[in-house]
Amino acid sequence: MQGWISLHRKLVEWEWYSDANTMRLFVHCLLKANHADKKWRGIDISRGQFLTSIDSLSKELRLSNQKIRTSISKLKSTGEITIKTTSKYSMISITCYDSYQGDNKQDSNSITNKQQTNNKQITTTNNDNNVNNENNDNKTKDAALSIFANYGFTDQQIKLIYDNRKKNSKSAKSAKITEIIAKSICKEMKLCIDAGYTIDNVLNEWHETTWVAFKSEWIQKRIPLNNNAGNYNGQNQLRRNTKQTPIQQAQTDRERLRAAIAAHREGEPFLGLDDQTVRTQVDNTRGNL
Repeated sequence: MQGWISLHRKLVEWEWYSDANTMRLFVHCLLKANHADKKWRGIDISRGQFLTSIDSLSKELRLSNQKIRTSISKLKSTGEITIKTTSKYSMISITCYDSYQGDNKQDSNSITNKQQTNNKQITTTNNDNNVNNENNDNKTKDAALSIFANYGFTDQQIKLIYDNRKKNSKSAKSAKITEIIAKSICKEMKLCIDAGYTIDNVLNEWHETTWVAFKSEWIQKRIPLNNNAGNYNGQNQLRRNTKQTPIQQAQTDRERLRAAIAAHREGEPFLGLDDQTVRTQVDNTRGNL
Protein backbone atom coordinates (compact mmCIF):
# COMPACT_ATOMS: atom_id res chain seq x y z
CA MET A 1 0.00 0.00 0.00
CA GLN A 2 2.82 2.40 0.84
CA GLY A 3 4.33 1.77 -2.59
CA TRP A 4 1.06 2.70 -4.31
CA ILE A 5 0.70 5.88 -2.19
CA SER A 6 4.23 6.89 -3.13
CA LEU A 7 3.53 6.34 -6.83
CA HIS A 8 0.21 8.23 -6.60
CA ARG A 9 1.87 11.28 -5.03
CA LYS A 10 4.63 11.19 -7.62
CA LEU A 11 2.11 11.27 -10.49
CA VAL A 12 -0.04 14.02 -8.97
CA GLU A 13 3.00 16.27 -8.49
CA TRP A 14 4.30 15.50 -11.99
CA GLU A 15 4.53 18.50 -14.36
CA TRP A 16 2.49 16.83 -17.12
CA TYR A 17 -0.27 15.62 -14.77
CA SER A 18 -2.73 18.35 -15.91
CA ASP A 19 -1.95 17.73 -19.60
CA ALA A 20 -4.66 15.15 -20.36
CA ASN A 21 -3.20 13.72 -23.58
CA THR A 22 0.37 13.52 -22.29
CA MET A 23 -0.76 12.04 -18.99
CA ARG A 24 -2.83 9.37 -20.77
CA LEU A 25 0.03 8.52 -23.10
CA PHE A 26 2.56 8.16 -20.27
CA VAL A 27 0.28 5.96 -18.13
CA HIS A 28 -0.40 3.91 -21.25
CA CYS A 29 3.36 3.49 -21.76
CA LEU A 30 3.77 2.37 -18.13
CA LEU A 31 1.09 -0.28 -18.63
CA LYS A 32 2.46 -1.45 -21.99
CA ALA A 33 6.12 -1.70 -20.94
CA ASN A 34 7.62 -5.15 -20.35
CA HIS A 35 8.12 -6.13 -16.69
CA ALA A 36 11.14 -8.29 -17.52
CA ASP A 37 13.83 -8.52 -20.18
CA LYS A 38 12.85 -10.63 -23.15
CA LYS A 39 13.79 -11.39 -26.72
CA TRP A 40 11.12 -11.21 -29.41
CA ARG A 41 11.83 -12.30 -33.02
CA GLY A 42 15.49 -11.51 -32.62
CA ILE A 43 14.86 -8.12 -30.97
CA ASP A 44 16.13 -7.55 -27.41
CA ILE A 45 13.48 -5.81 -25.31
CA SER A 46 14.54 -4.76 -21.83
CA ARG A 47 12.45 -4.21 -18.72
CA GLY A 48 10.62 -0.90 -19.10
CA GLN A 49 10.59 -1.04 -22.92
CA PHE A 50 7.99 -1.98 -25.53
CA LEU A 51 7.53 -1.99 -29.30
CA THR A 52 4.85 0.17 -30.87
CA SER A 53 4.14 2.70 -33.64
CA ILE A 54 2.41 6.06 -33.95
CA ASP A 55 -0.56 4.44 -35.68
CA SER A 56 -0.88 1.79 -32.94
CA LEU A 57 -0.81 4.37 -30.14
CA SER A 58 -3.31 6.50 -32.04
CA LYS A 59 -5.75 3.58 -32.32
CA GLU A 60 -5.28 2.44 -28.71
CA LEU A 61 -5.77 5.92 -27.19
CA ARG A 62 -8.16 7.25 -29.85
CA LEU A 63 -6.02 10.32 -30.38
CA SER A 64 -4.83 11.73 -33.70
CA ASN A 65 -1.31 10.94 -34.91
CA GLN A 66 -0.37 14.61 -34.43
CA LYS A 67 -1.51 14.61 -30.78
CA ILE A 68 0.49 11.44 -30.15
CA ARG A 69 3.60 13.00 -31.68
CA THR A 70 3.14 16.18 -29.62
CA SER A 71 2.83 14.25 -26.35
CA ILE A 72 5.83 12.06 -27.22
CA SER A 73 7.89 15.22 -27.82
CA LYS A 74 6.87 16.56 -24.39
CA LEU A 75 7.80 13.31 -22.63
CA LYS A 76 11.14 13.20 -24.45
CA SER A 77 11.88 16.85 -23.61
CA THR A 78 11.59 16.19 -19.86
CA GLY A 79 13.36 12.85 -19.96
CA GLU A 80 10.42 10.58 -19.10
CA ILE A 81 10.99 8.41 -22.16
CA THR A 82 13.46 7.79 -24.95
CA ILE A 83 12.46 6.44 -28.32
CA LYS A 84 14.33 4.57 -31.05
CA THR A 85 12.57 4.47 -34.41
CA THR A 86 13.18 2.16 -37.36
CA SER A 87 11.32 1.69 -40.62
CA LYS A 88 9.22 -1.08 -39.04
CA TYR A 89 8.62 -0.07 -35.42
CA SER A 90 9.43 2.31 -32.56
CA MET A 91 11.06 1.16 -29.30
CA ILE A 92 9.90 3.30 -26.36
CA SER A 93 11.88 3.11 -23.11
CA ILE A 94 10.62 4.43 -19.73
CA THR A 95 13.67 6.25 -18.38
CA CYS A 96 13.04 5.60 -14.66
CA TYR A 97 10.76 2.60 -14.99
CA ASP A 98 11.67 1.05 -11.62
CA SER A 99 10.72 4.19 -9.71
CA TYR A 100 7.12 3.83 -10.92
CA GLN A 101 6.80 0.26 -9.60
CA GLY A 102 6.59 1.21 -5.90
CA ASP A 103 9.25 0.86 -3.17
CA ASN A 104 7.63 -1.56 -0.73
CA LYS A 105 8.98 -5.07 -1.27
CA GLN A 106 6.53 -6.58 1.18
CA ASP A 107 3.62 -5.25 -0.88
CA SER A 108 5.19 -6.67 -3.99
CA ASN A 109 5.65 -10.10 -2.41
CA SER A 110 2.04 -10.16 -1.22
CA ILE A 111 0.65 -10.43 -4.76
CA THR A 112 -1.09 -13.78 -5.18
CA ASN A 113 -0.07 -16.37 -7.74
CA LYS A 114 -3.45 -15.97 -9.40
CA GLN A 115 -2.90 -12.24 -9.90
CA GLN A 116 0.54 -12.89 -11.32
CA THR A 117 -0.89 -15.37 -13.81
CA ASN A 118 -3.59 -12.92 -14.91
CA ASN A 119 -1.03 -10.13 -15.32
CA LYS A 120 1.18 -12.33 -17.48
CA GLN A 121 -1.75 -13.22 -19.72
CA ILE A 122 -2.46 -9.52 -20.24
CA THR A 123 1.07 -8.15 -20.64
CA THR A 124 2.97 -10.81 -22.58
CA THR A 125 1.04 -10.14 -25.78
CA ASN A 126 1.74 -6.37 -25.92
CA ASN A 127 4.51 -6.61 -28.50
CA ASP A 128 2.74 -9.36 -30.45
CA ASN A 129 -0.32 -7.13 -30.87
CA ASN A 130 1.73 -4.17 -32.09
CA VAL A 131 3.55 -6.15 -34.74
CA ASN A 132 0.37 -8.02 -35.68
CA ASN A 133 -1.29 -4.66 -36.36
CA GLU A 134 1.62 -3.74 -38.58
CA ASN A 135 1.45 -7.07 -40.41
CA ASN A 136 -2.29 -6.64 -40.93
CA ASP A 137 -1.71 -3.18 -42.43
CA ASN A 138 0.83 -4.67 -44.84
CA LYS A 139 -1.58 -7.46 -45.84
CA THR A 140 -4.33 -4.90 -46.44
CA LYS A 141 -2.07 -2.84 -48.70
CA ASP A 142 -0.86 -5.93 -50.59
CA ALA A 143 -4.47 -7.01 -51.21
CA ALA A 144 -5.38 -3.56 -52.54
CA LEU A 145 -2.29 -3.43 -54.78
CA SER A 146 -3.17 -6.86 -56.18
CA ILE A 147 -6.67 -5.65 -57.10
CA PHE A 148 -5.32 -2.57 -58.86
CA ALA A 149 -2.70 -4.61 -60.73
CA ASN A 150 -5.27 -7.19 -61.85
CA TYR A 151 -7.52 -4.41 -63.09
CA GLY A 152 -4.70 -3.12 -65.30
CA PHE A 153 -3.50 0.01 -63.56
CA THR A 154 0.16 0.86 -64.19
CA ASP A 155 2.57 1.50 -61.30
CA GLN A 156 2.41 5.23 -62.00
CA GLN A 157 -1.40 5.20 -61.98
CA ILE A 158 -1.48 3.24 -58.72
CA LYS A 159 0.91 5.75 -57.16
CA LEU A 160 -1.39 8.58 -58.24
CA ILE A 161 -4.36 6.81 -56.62
CA TYR A 162 -2.52 6.60 -53.28
CA ASP A 163 -1.26 10.19 -53.63
CA ASN A 164 -4.80 11.44 -54.27
CA ARG A 165 -6.13 9.52 -51.29
CA LYS A 166 -3.39 10.81 -49.00
CA LYS A 167 -3.70 14.40 -50.22
CA ASN A 168 -7.45 14.60 -49.58
CA SER A 169 -7.74 12.56 -46.37
CA LYS A 170 -7.85 14.19 -42.96
CA SER A 171 -5.86 11.46 -41.22
CA ALA A 172 -3.54 8.57 -41.96
CA LYS A 173 -6.31 6.15 -40.99
CA SER A 174 -8.79 7.52 -43.52
CA ALA A 175 -6.08 7.57 -46.20
CA LYS A 176 -5.62 3.80 -46.11
CA ILE A 177 -6.98 1.85 -49.04
CA THR A 178 -8.56 -1.45 -48.04
CA GLU A 179 -9.57 -4.28 -50.35
CA ILE A 180 -13.18 -3.00 -50.34
CA ILE A 181 -12.10 0.55 -51.23
CA ALA A 182 -9.85 -0.73 -54.03
CA LYS A 183 -12.76 -2.71 -55.53
CA SER A 184 -14.99 0.38 -55.30
CA ILE A 185 -12.40 2.53 -57.11
CA CYS A 186 -12.09 -0.09 -59.87
CA LYS A 187 -15.88 -0.30 -60.19
CA GLU A 188 -16.25 3.47 -60.61
CA MET A 189 -13.30 3.54 -63.01
CA LYS A 190 -14.98 0.88 -65.18
CA LEU A 191 -18.14 3.02 -65.30
CA CYS A 192 -16.04 5.99 -66.42
CA ILE A 193 -14.29 3.93 -69.11
CA ASP A 194 -17.63 2.52 -70.32
CA ALA A 195 -18.81 6.14 -70.65
CA GLY A 196 -15.80 6.96 -72.84
CA TYR A 197 -13.21 8.37 -70.43
CA THR A 198 -9.59 7.25 -70.08
CA ILE A 199 -7.94 6.19 -66.82
CA ASP A 200 -5.49 9.09 -66.98
CA ASN A 201 -8.31 11.59 -67.58
CA VAL A 202 -10.13 10.38 -64.48
CA LEU A 203 -7.06 10.19 -62.23
CA ASN A 204 -5.84 13.64 -63.28
CA GLU A 205 -9.28 15.11 -62.68
CA TRP A 206 -9.44 13.39 -59.28
CA HIS A 207 -6.10 14.99 -58.45
CA GLU A 208 -7.61 18.45 -59.01
CA THR A 209 -10.40 17.86 -56.48
CA THR A 210 -10.67 17.34 -52.72
CA TRP A 211 -12.35 13.94 -53.11
CA VAL A 212 -11.13 11.08 -50.91
CA ALA A 213 -12.60 8.76 -53.54
CA PHE A 214 -14.62 9.42 -56.68
CA LYS A 215 -17.79 8.35 -58.44
CA SER A 216 -18.42 8.14 -62.15
CA GLU A 217 -21.18 10.75 -62.10
CA TRP A 218 -18.89 13.23 -60.34
CA ILE A 219 -16.36 12.90 -63.16
CA GLN A 220 -19.08 13.35 -65.79
CA LYS A 221 -20.22 16.56 -64.09
CA ARG A 222 -16.68 17.99 -64.25
CA ILE A 223 -15.51 16.98 -67.73
CA PRO A 224 -17.58 16.03 -70.80
CA LEU A 225 -16.45 13.29 -73.13
CA ASN A 226 -13.42 14.16 -75.25
CA ASN A 227 -15.39 13.89 -78.49
CA ASN A 228 -17.78 16.68 -77.43
CA ALA A 229 -17.20 20.33 -78.31
CA GLY A 230 -15.63 22.45 -75.58
CA ASN A 231 -12.75 24.61 -74.47
CA TYR A 232 -10.12 22.00 -73.69
CA ASN A 233 -6.79 22.62 -71.99
CA GLY A 234 -3.43 21.04 -72.80
CA GLN A 235 -4.47 17.74 -71.19
CA ASN A 236 -7.51 17.55 -73.45
CA GLN A 237 -9.81 18.16 -70.48
CA LEU A 238 -12.62 20.65 -70.20
CA ARG A 239 -12.52 22.70 -67.00
CA ARG A 240 -16.05 24.06 -67.34
CA ASN A 241 -18.09 22.67 -64.42
CA THR A 242 -21.69 21.76 -65.22
CA LYS A 243 -24.59 20.37 -63.26
CA GLN A 244 -25.46 18.07 -66.17
CA THR A 245 -23.68 14.98 -67.40
CA PRO A 246 -22.63 14.89 -71.08
CA ILE A 247 -25.67 12.73 -71.87
CA GLN A 248 -28.03 15.09 -70.07
CA GLN A 249 -26.42 18.08 -71.79
CA ALA A 250 -26.94 16.46 -75.21
CA GLN A 251 -30.60 15.87 -74.39
CA THR A 252 -30.99 19.51 -73.33
CA ASP A 253 -29.39 20.73 -76.56
CA ARG A 254 -31.70 18.47 -78.55
CA GLU A 255 -34.77 19.89 -76.81
CA ARG A 256 -33.55 23.43 -77.44
CA LEU A 257 -33.10 22.61 -81.14
CA ARG A 258 -36.63 21.19 -81.32
CA ALA A 259 -37.95 24.43 -79.81
CA ALA A 260 -35.95 26.48 -82.31
CA ILE A 261 -37.32 24.46 -85.25
CA ALA A 262 -40.87 24.87 -83.98
CA ALA A 263 -40.36 28.62 -83.65
CA HIS A 264 -38.93 28.82 -87.15
CA ARG A 265 -41.95 27.05 -88.63
CA GLU A 266 -44.25 29.51 -86.93
CA GLY A 267 -42.16 32.44 -88.10
CA GLU A 268 -41.34 33.44 -84.53
CA PRO A 269 -37.88 34.52 -83.30
CA PHE A 270 -36.00 32.10 -81.03
CA LEU A 271 -33.15 33.28 -78.82
CA GLY A 272 -30.19 31.00 -78.27
CA LEU A 273 -29.54 29.66 -81.77
CA ASP A 274 -28.99 31.78 -84.88
CA ASP A 275 -31.61 31.58 -87.66
CA GLN A 276 -29.21 30.16 -90.23
CA THR A 277 -28.42 27.21 -87.95
CA VAL A 278 -32.10 26.50 -87.44
CA ARG A 279 -32.97 26.79 -91.14
CA THR A 280 -30.09 24.53 -92.12
CA GLN A 281 -31.13 21.98 -89.52
CA VAL A 282 -34.74 22.03 -90.77
CA ASP A 283 -33.65 21.52 -94.38
CA ASN A 284 -31.32 18.69 -93.46
CA THR A 285 -33.72 16.81 -91.23
CA ARG A 286 -37.04 17.87 -92.76
CA GLY A 287 -38.34 18.29 -89.26
CA ASN A 288 -37.96 14.67 -88.27
CA LEU A 289 -36.06 15.35 -85.06
